[in-house]
Amino acid sequence: MFKIFFRLVFLLLIVILSAVFIFIQFTLPNYEGKIYSDRIRDTITIYRDKFGMPIVKAENETDLAFGIGYAMAQDRLFQMDLIRRAVQGRLSEVLGSALIPTDKFFLTITSGKSLNEMWEAYPEDIKSLIKSFSDGVNHFIKENRLPIEFTLLGYKPELWTPTDSVAVFYYMSFDLNTGYDVEIVHYLIAKQFGLERAKELFPDYLPQKGEILEVTKNQNKKTTNETILTFLEWFYQTREFFGDHEIGASNNWVISPSKSETGTPILASDMHLAFRIPGIWYEAQLITPEYNVSGVLLPGIPFVIVGANENVAWAYTNVMADDIDFYIEQVNPNNPQQYLFRGQYRDFAIEKKIFKTTKDGQTQEEEFFIYKTHRGPIINFIYPIQTEEVFSMRWTAYDHFLSAIGIYIANKAKNIDDLEKATEFFRTPGQNWVYADKDGNIGFTAAVGIPIRIGFSGLLPMPGWNGQYEWIGYVPSNQLPRLRNPAKGWIATANNKHSSKYPYVISNYYHHADRYERIKQVLNSKEKFSIDDIKNLQIDSKALIAEELTPIFLKDLETLDLSQNPLAKQAIESLKNWNYETNKESIASSVFHVMLSKMVYNTFFPHLGEKLYKYYIKKQFIPITALRIFLKNETSFWFDHPQTPQTETRKDVIQKSFLEAIETLKAYSENIQEWKWGKVHMLEYQHPFGRNPLMAKIFNRGPYETQGSFSTVSMMDFPLEKFPYKVRSGVSERLILLPGRIHDSLRIIPSGVSGNPFNEFYADQIRYFLKNQYREFKLYKPEQKEFTYEQKLVIQPINQK
Repeated sequence: MFKIFFRLVFLLLIVILSAVFIFIQFTLPNYEGKIYSDRIRDTITIYRDKFGMPIVKAENETDLAFGIGYAMAQDRLFQMDLIRRAVQGRLSEVLGSALIPTDKFFLTITSGKSLNEMWEAYPEDIKSLIKSFSDGVNHFIKENRLPIEFTLLGYKPELWTPTDSVAVFYYMSFDLNTGYDVEIVHYLIAKQFGLERAKELFPDYLPQKGEILEVTKNQNKKTTNETILTFLEWFYQTREFFGDHEIGASNNWVISPSKSETGTPILASDMHLAFRIPGIWYEAQLITPEYNVSGVLLPGIPFVIVGANENVAWAYTNVMADDIDFYIEQVNPNNPQQYLFRGQYRDFAIEKKIFKTTKDGQTQEEEFFIYKTHRGPIINFIYPIQTEEVFSMRWTAYDHFLSAIGIYIANKAKNIDDLEKATEFFRTPGQNWVYADKDGNIGFTAAVGIPIRIGFSGLLPMPGWNGQYEWIGYVPSNQLPRLRNPAKGWIATANNKHSSKYPYVISNYYHHADRYERIKQVLNSKEKFSIDDIKNLQIDSKALIAEELTPIFLKDLETLDLSQNPLAKQAIESLKNWNYETNKESIASSVFHVMLSKMVYNTFFPHLGEKLYKYYIKKQFIPITALRIFLKNETSFWFDHPQTPQTETRKDVIQKSFLEAIETLKAYSENIQEWKWGKVHMLEYQHPFGRNPLMAKIFNRGPYETQGSFSTVSMMDFPLEKFPYKVRSGVSERLILLPGRIHDSLRIIPSGVSGNPFNEFYADQIRYFLKNQYREFKLYKPEQKEFTYEQKLVIQPINQK
């Protein structure tokens, strides 16, 4: 009897496991075989290398776009669907009513220019390629071999449309924007402390540090003080959903043949974005008889965003442009559907949206109204409008949305002239392009739409009713910051300042200058550089901020009595002997960063209070930059605690912060060897489903020990206020590209090509990335005998079936 029972249980278990295995296999794409389509002219071949990267070969560009659409859908369809739904305000349809605020946010900010308006502005050749790409995506969707996320959520994706691809550019313009919250937070602080104090907390930059064009500082700035806004929580909730806690940063640099041991330019790229799985970048190679290009693509876009062809290489960093302004509007007190402009009331343009969600089997509808001025939308999310504190938004993305043209030109470029032509079409999101060609030329252009503002800097919201603070156009292409073949033999950008003498306001909030300064330090250190030298610089973890601040900390800690605190004494010794490398074994790195977090808190929180402090530290490079300036002096208004009778100085704050840091680390472990940086500074790759503890085991990867910090070249950013530290953003790809010797180039992404957790290519590059290793970057040619591949899928016209 028992034998029969156990046999039945065993058989049942076999059936269940078999069913699960079959289900999992059915969610995996088929990378081999032959399929047919009536939307192509000639045969398309999709090869896969040992990392699953598609190598798409076609006889013409439109078929190539179809092929990359099909391959990308195989690997990233769910990610593509989430991005388009986000921009279109449709996440709540599939993820529930909790996402309605996020939908309202995107519907509002994108109402200034519709996706259809953007699409219609594109030239026919670009439209043709994006249409063919959409056909390729849809061919896969119709196969019904869909990723597992769709099964778990119980819906089938709609067919892809060309405007969905336009939505991806809109999303990246939002993702890389620096101005949404900073301008408002600056206002809130100015409201409480006055303009001069607020300016101290939003410093223009660390003086004389890290300017791309290496010139002197200009302090001529004007600001104003207006009113308050509750926009921030909506913004931060949206960022939180996508894991984009802070503005993306990046490094790139290029050296000329005169500084290269290879005899060619060497271009290095590592863009810094949120760590997610799948990552934002999709690797591919695209081949037609006209060109052969490879690099990283955005899911939903059929062009290589950063990479190289046989003639040129190019890469980006975020300009950190102040490409958005807020205006305070005066609403007609007798008619809330009108606003005042230059002495006359104008009607708001009003759009009505309806959200449909299902609850307990019942479909529910919610109306939402978007009000728009001539500049852009009202962002208060209030209907009817019941307050005079009404803000409108002006964004360069409403005027500059043809970036796909620039990327397409770059994909086919033959020389540096073509790349500089490409930058003329690329304005939003603003990016610092560095580039090189096989003839040995190197160059840089800040490809960005820079508003021309007269009489104001854009740092604070301005009165909208008087018409005095309108943008009067954009800086012409020939006046954008640019360099070609500088005598020093190298160009680098790292989200740092372009020039203090530049006549227009590019940004009011650049990133830490340390990464640029470290790159500059290394590139000036010797005459010639090898590929290994460039690799070592990309993974460099020296923290210049620590080199600057640690002596100040140690000086003010000299008088502290630590005779009864042996752990604190050991911590002091670790700081004294530190080489400022933030490697995984460093104890000093942990002591420094925890102490720095306490310094930020003890300096700003007593003055700002809980709410303002929470907003202020969201972009923590701003308070850290302010703190570094204050630390140059022994006294500051911000060091003095407002609720104590005595006057606190720098020494008081440093000593208090150090002792608190030791207590925090001691609570973590009383064994100082457990304070090693890698143990308290961890990276976990999180999938959108990974917020659920049960799903996390399937979809997430990690945590892993990591090196680096928020200001090192090997950037691994984390929120200072949350210990132990969880890395939230950092290196999203590494490329080392050699135009002229392209097959010596290198590449790596932090996770993998696939978005399916059961796919072998979901996380297969993690182990290489964490070991600071690379894989080959080659422009494969399938007709050559040495070309090898792992899988091969052929797509043929239907008439060849």
